[in-house]
Amino acid sequence: MSRTAKSVLWVTAAVAIAVAAGVAMTGGLFRGSEPTTSPSLALEPTPASGTHTPSPTPTVSARDEALAAAQEMTDDEVIGQVIVAAVSAPDPAAAAALVEKYHLGGVILMRDAVTDADGVRELAAAVAGAGAGRPAPVLVAIDDEGGIVSRLRGVLPSMPAFMAAGALDDADLTRATWSSRGTALRDLGITVDFAPVADVTVGPSETTIRTRSASSRAPRASRAVVAASLGLAQGRVVPVIKHFPGHGSAKDDSHNGVAKVSKALAELEGRDLVPFVDAIDAGAPAVMLGHLVVKEWGRLPATVNPAAYEYLRTEMGFEGVAVTDALNMEGVTDVYPPGVVEAKALAAGADVVLFPASVSEAVAGIRKALAAGDLTRERLDEAAARVILLARSTAGDGEAVDGEVVEGAAVAVEASATDYSATAAVVASKTCASLISGSVGIRGGTQDQRSHLTKSLRAAGVTVVAYAKADTTVALLPLDRTGATADVVVALGGPWALQKSTARTYVAIWGNAPAQLDALATVLSQPGTAQGTWPVGLKVPYPECA
Repeated sequence: MSRTAKSVLWVTAAVAIAVAAGVAMTGGLFRGSEPTTSPSLALEPTPASGTHTPSPTPTVSARDEALAAAQEMTDDEVIGQVIVAAVSAPDPAAAAALVEKYHLGGVILMRDAVTDADGVRELAAAVAGAGAGRPAPVLVAIDDEGGIVSRLRGVLPSMPAFMAAGALDDADLTRATWSSRGTALRDLGITVDFAPVADVTVGPSETTIRTRSASSRAPRASRAVVAASLGLAQGRVVPVIKHFPGHGSAKDDSHNGVAKVSKALAELEGRDLVPFVDAIDAGAPAVMLGHLVVKEWGRLPATVNPAAYEYLRTEMGFEGVAVTDALNMEGVTDVYPPGVVEAKALAAGADVVLFPASVSEAVAGIRKALAAGDLTRERLDEAAARVILLARSTAGDGEAVDGEVVEGAAVAVEASATDYSATAAVVASKTCASLISGSVGIRGGTQDQRSHLTKSLRAAGVTVVAYAKADTTVALLPLDRTGATADVVVALGGPWALQKSTARTYVAIWGNAPAQLDALATVLSQPGTAQGTWPVGLKVPYPECA
């Protein structure tokens, strides 16, 4: 199957269909390998009956129907269809009113909108209800990457940072974990996750991505991105890979201003773009463009740069939905003001304008660009049709295929009920067979983190005493700026501070939430549990214990 054929919109249930049918997908998803079978990752958008019919690509009729639906819309309706606006309050009625007023194609739930599971479900239901009778469901999106970027803290257990997937480097377990996550998201009414991060980090010299990236090694990052994407898809949630063409090499933070990628395009192709190429080859349905300036594309950030979209479509063969990064970020508002930036992005080639600073100004600006001829209705219809096709793929509950498919998907999800926090930990030690001996004392981190780890260790049968009286000392490093000296030094964030530490055992656990602290207790008390290896270049005196 050609790259172009594979990169058409996929529906999430298609992966479950392939799994249940016994298709060996893993071998063919990664660059340089040939699949035993050519799996179909595309599915006909859900017809009115609610049944699902797998097909190699969305049919011409499906595309024509989506385009016809867009062409029949009024200007205001088609403008709304390409906007995904922020919902920042736990108010279902207000969210529904926002969708209705502006005919929104989708919303993204921000942290202040999230209270508890029932609250998220009510928001999602209200948004869905506001779109009743429309050509396609309203998309309900979230940022749920794991680690520091998760809008669902307190609602779902915190996953480790995505670098855990790179440390684990196990496509099957990564896919299973993200399948479980996708199922949990879908249960809340969420249909789109702006994850996984496909950026390849350069490490401490960049300030934005770091452990949000799977690895500093492109092939390893690529394997994690494809596996996580397939997992989300199996859970019937649309994955959106980000931030094209790669934020991991930009030293500046695009939240705070224009971020420049210093590498030449040829260098990006050899490293930063590899996970994007492989995910697109595997059928990625959506790609988020970052506010990143590539010199060979000119001075404009990729989100508003026609050259970036042309490269994505022509050179990479991507036919799915192109999404901007949030348009309230200074990385693009320093270039164009609200109301102008949205129209510029659409004219450049975007299909979705995400999180405009002002929805009313965005609508007015797009309407003005249409009237002036700066943005054509044809381009807008094309964008809206892609969004409609993607949104239709999220319809239904996935149980109308057949019993075998549902059973196969359920088995896969059940097998991944626990996340990979402990397994993906990395341990490098002088004494791999015994990481702690006698009593343990803990310092560093926060009081809550030390208390939780103490409780978890005691539950595992470990005696925890005051640090000065302990047989084994454990130092927690919440940040990656400064090291410590102890028997065991644990990086809760980035692993780079371990290089500044002195210990007989070095541990990276990829997070500081209760789930990761519980995993740390398991790793310390049960040697051999951790199976990770360093996903970034790191110099510590001992080899990994995996």
